[in-house]
Amino acid sequence: MNNFVKDYPNVSAYADVKASDASNEYISKSMVPMLGASGAIYGLLVGAAMLFPNTQMMLLFPPIPIKLKYLALALIVIALYSNFKDNPGDNVAHLAHLSGAAVGFIMIMIWKRNKTTFY
Repeated sequence: MNNFVKDYPNVSAYADVKASDASNEYISKSMVPMLGASGAIYGLLVGAAMLFPNTQMMLLFPPIPIKLKYLALALIVIALYSNFKDNPGDNVAHLAHLSGAAVGFIMIMIWKRNKTTFY
């Protein structure tokens, strides 16, 4: 390690930093764009909860039945709480989940204007 620090003097400042601390620092300051479909899934979930609120869904873990309206509400509350919670290294776009839920809500409200068709 000493030869490495002598050969690369700029690295000496980081020689005592743990690898986990360095990766957390990099992750928290990186501006990497994110890609995923979880916001769209939240939009589908909210849309389904608005159209079929009393439909029973079965959770995988724990295997209990829950109404779709309560499942959607619980996931939105969790995403809202996680958005404001300071958790370094959390690489989840919680605001994208909430935005997807809002878009799903708005789309169903627009589609409900025309009562003659069912989507």
